Amino acid sequence: MIHFKFKQLLWITVLLNRFSTEKCLALSICPTAIWQRNAVMIVGDDASLLRRPTDVYIDNNNSIYVLDSGNYRVQRISFNSTVGTTVINSSNGSNVNQFLSMNAMSIDKHGNIYILDGDNGRVTKWQQGSYNETNVAGGNGLGNNTNQLNRANGMFIDSNTSAIWIADTNNHRIVQWLSPTNSSVVCGSYGRENNQFMYPTGLF
Repeated sequence: MIHFKFKQLLWITVLLNRFSTEKCLALSICPTAIWQRNAVMIVGDDASLLRRPTDVYIDNNNSIYVLDSGNYRVQRISFNSTVGTTVINSSNGSNVNQFLSMNAMSIDKHGNIYILDGDNGRVTKWQQGSYNETNVAGGNGLGNNTNQLNRANGMFIDSNTSAIWIADTNNHRIVQWLSPTNSSVVCGSYGRENNQFMYPTGLF
């Protein structure tokens, strides 16, 4: 999933309110466009080999951040480059500087990287520059209490408040974390009604 910035989302919302979906798409894609059969590789070969990448993020400098889950790391690929630089290098485990899984990633306006570890039931924050890690959501084992997550798969960081919104997949709910000790269930339970979910996996 490519995460767009808040201002871009606002602009898209305004645009969709003024035009139909067909007209909106026509503004950016020529109706006679022809697609190449072969994809162009941006990253993933030689020095930039990836293993089970699960998420990407594009910052204001058009650098691409790749959540390289199979290698337990985050790779940054600068604009017009195909070689990645490792900005977070970890390993498999349950310590705060390790991951059992790397399901989603987000970056706040200060450049801090947030990584959702569904199997450890937590979100860790890695500060820009030093990339010192801290637990900012969950971390209390897998479960259904308000201070726990259960195999969560999706995450969104509010750029204005830094609130962490999480699709708590196996708990069938959306939760919000304002701080490591301040969390609440926003909506959801298991079912097919309009106010229920069945294994939600993402949000933005």
